[in-house]
Amino acid sequence: MTKDELKKYLIENSTIDDKTGCWNWDLCLDKGYGCVKRNQFTSRRAHRLSYSLFVGPIPEGLLVCHRCDNPRCINPAHLFVGTNKDNIADMVSKGRNRNGGLSGEESPFWGKKHTGESKRKIGAANAIHQKGSWNNQYGTCWIYNEGISENMKIPRDQISVWEKFGWCRGRKMNFGV
Repeated sequence: MTKDELKKYLIENSTIDDKTGCWNWDLCLDKGYGCVKRNQFTSRRAHRLSYSLFVGPIPEGLLVCHRCDNPRCINPAHLFVGTNKDNIADMVSKGRNRNGGLSGEESPFWGKKHTGESKRKIGAANAIHQKGSWNNQYGTCWIYNEGISENMKIPRDQISVWEKFGWCRGRKMNFGV
């Protein structure tokens, strides 16, 4: 596809919200963010594609952040590039972090940790096991394969072997089936 065809594709597959001016992505979503499939194995976030097409290239290592705080939005006027620190500072300035806008030493949770006893109580209440060979802290991880719509947990040291066969790191909750 040419650059103009891609721009047209983005516009045609989004709905403009008259109140906010957001261009809400109508197709595939992953964790709330719009996804544009490249092929059966990979996809790209729609807001990143929109920024690169309408504004310009995304510098290496930078994020594309939303001024509107709407992860579905692909309106280039609502997007800006920044570091992870910039994105977190934006979140805190808008009061969207979990502890009411306070971060670091200002947070009421600063320096507090669960004891072994409290971890066991939380785990028992939620059927979470603190010990076990299948927990991530014991050297396992999730991989997924969109070609066969499957997630699998494997030993972490075997990731490179599985990646050769089209498996990706992470866990995919919805394969769009």
